[in-house]
Amino acid sequence: MRQAALFILNGFNSFLGSIFLVFFFNMPFDHIWLPTVILLGFMTIWDWDQQNPQILMRCVGSLLAAVFILFHLAFWFPTLEPASVDTTQTNIRSLEQALELYHLNTQSYPTTEQGFEALRSLPTVEPVPDTWKGPYVRGSLPVDGWGNEIHYSSDGTAYEIWSLGEDGQPGGEGDDADIYASQL
Repeated sequence: MRQAALFILNGFNSFLGSIFLVFFFNMPFDHIWLPTVILLGFMTIWDWDQQNPQILMRCVGSLLAAVFILFHLAFWFPTLEPASVDTTQTNIRSLEQALELYHLNTQSYPTTEQGFEALRSLPTVEPVPDTWKGPYVRGSLPVDGWGNEIHYSSDGTAYEIWSLGEDGQPGGEGDDADIYASQL
């Protein structure tokens, strides 16, 4: 029974150590088995040298490792914020590509009144193009990284695409700043 408990504790310690190595060395999670096996092997060898391993020390060590990992993870969460800006920029570029395909086929861009819907289905608002070969966007239209609508304005010869940022209001700074296709 004691050996089984030690083996389980060794496995837990190895897994915690593996998670630390994955984050410390920026390893992908699908490779977590490798450091787990290595650490489990070293801990098993270490057990053979010890006649009376101290379970309390291992529990404390496991707790400290868990606290260290959680502390380390806390610094990773703020880096997730800029992903919303990146998502918005990617979605704007995607819409630009769809607009360019539309323009190649119809020799004009959808007007403001036609909007992005003209990329999904044949426009019903004038001017209706004779050479529409869409849909140029499949499924739902992309939104910005915060789930807000991406805005569009065009006279048919040029266009502008923009997001109003996280707050959904014109202007702003940081994540609230507007993101324009012409500035990418």
